[in-house]
Amino acid sequence: HPDLGYIEAMATLLNKVHIDAVALCNTVPNALVLDRHTLKSVIDPNNGLAGLSGQAIRPLVMGQVRQYRSRLWPEIDIIAEGGIWTAQAMLEYFAEGASFCRIGTMYAEKGPRALTRLTEEFVDLMEERGFTSLDHIRRFATA
Repeated sequence: HPDLGYIEAMATLLNKVHIDAVALCNTVPNALVLDRHTLKSVIDPNNGLAGLSGQAIRPLVMGQVRQYRSRLWPEIDIIAEGGIWTAQAMLEYFAEGASFCRIGTMYAEKGPRALTRLTEEFVDLMEERGFTSLDHIRRFATA
């Protein structure tokens, strides 16, 4: 949920219970996509609403990662989910404080070889930028 009041309340609650990680955000509810010809929902013509995921939600998830990272105890890991199709997207999530990235839509659409390619691209990007660890990325981003 992108509402700042909700994020504050949830972060306070999460800091009080024993958890290792929180996953942000995977899917945004109540999205609607219409068929361009029939003007009916491509999901379900009766209700039509479904969760929006993938690249469309990445800016929202980026904002949530930043907001939760600034409010959660440092030992609570953040798993970023949403729109990870490039090594740059992973780098940006790590820069904002994510500890892990979970890839769903790309895997579903492109298969396991895409994960190998993405991992190789991320290693190359780390080397290009001179980063040696995720902490190094975070220190660079907050300097």
